[in-house]
Amino acid sequence: MRTVNSKITGRGRPNEKAMLNEEAIGKRARLKLAEVAVGDQPGAAMSLSSFLESIQRKGRLSRKDRLRIVEQALLILNMNYVHLPLKRAMHAVDPIQRLKLLRFRLLEMKDSELPGEMQFHQRMMEIFASTRDLHTMYLLPAPFTDHVAYAGARSDPSSETGLSTGWRKPVWPPQPGT
Repeated sequence: MRTVNSKITGRGRPNEKAMLNEEAIGKRARLKLAEVAVGDQPGAAMSLSSFLESIQRKGRLSRKDRLRIVEQALLILNMNYVHLPLKRAMHAVDPIQRLKLLRFRLLEMKDSELPGEMQFHQRMMEIFASTRDLHTMYLLPAPFTDHVAYAGARSDPSSETGLSTGWRKPVWPPQPGT
């Protein structure tokens, strides 16, 4: 005797609607958990300017660390990225050359001339994004991955038409019911 799962229809194929519904519920649940976590720790919220200042105070990547990151990126793209010739031809980009140029500039700069850590990571993300390939991503290290930015603006509906008439002043933390 064959048992029937509520998510299986027809010849044993998953019911797409049920799967999509579960996925949406899962995303909603994760968002609720994030809201609760932020609500429990109101001291954890900070403005963007204070976050950027704290990063500047904590120190910087040394020249040696930056060169190691660039060398590893060169190694990965040169030895493992099989689509590199295709990307060079399709998009007229050469991430290898850009990484070599970045390495040269890092070697030639004085310590006082080194750009900030954020500028370095931005340059690395630009180089990897130039391939236009989702398989080649430069992921930011901590503390950038440990924080999430929220835009505190919300739409202000018109009382007569119900249509949005503009933006209200940003509110942080978000007020209940908004």
